[in-house]
Amino acid sequence: MKHRLLLVDDDAEILEVLDFFLGAQGFELIEAHNGTEAVEFTRQFQPDLIVLDHMMPDLTGIEVCIEVRRNPALKQPEIIMCTAQTTAIDRVQSLLAGADDFITKPIDMPDLISRIKALLHRPNHSIKPA
Repeated sequence: MKHRLLLVDDDAEILEVLDFFLGAQGFELIEAHNGTEAVEFTRQFQPDLIVLDHMMPDLTGIEVCIEVRRNPALKQPEIIMCTAQTTAIDRVQSLLAGADDFITKPIDMPDLISRIKALLHRPNHSIKPA
């Protein structure tokens, strides 16, 4: 079974790189270019995992994460927050909003791939507290 990933970033070049490397791993990929699309596509496609940019112009990654975690009708995907921000407060805010992991830009692709695989291989990976 292919795992479905939602890739969310307002930078088309980053999405292109993610598509290339994660597509080569056999994941089914869906792209969103802003936070509003991310929430809509999470409802529509029920991804197993979201790679979520922290800073976007409409809804931030934090706001998207909170919205996804608040909605009990959603599958509750694993969420990896991805950001150029490297302060401890950014990591803490991401994790408190419901992110499962946090990675900084520039993205180390082998690191991201290993984190995705580790999260998707957790027992009951799609069950999250409300």
